[in-house]
Amino acid sequence: MTTKLIFTTGSKTIEYWTELPFIPRTHELFNVADILKEKDIENLKDTAVNWEGIHGTVHSVEYRFNDQKEFFMEIYVVCLN
Repeated sequence: MTTKLIFTTGSKTIEYWTELPFIPRTHELFNVADILKEKDIENLKDTAVNWEGIHGTVHSVEYRFNDQKEFFMEIYVVCLN
């Protein structure tokens, strides 16, 4: 399913579109290193307090429609320690 991942550290946010073969649950650990490129992880780590750069926590999963009336998931992943 088409998924909009929003990775946030509180002060920085990165949006990333991908196709996920699963639906994560809230408060579940999400392996950020499998999705983002190394430079994006480094950018997040620079603004996160004591974040190890590997896992984020799924804060919310929302189902939305885009302008073409297509269905997609929007997932907020918090990257803090």
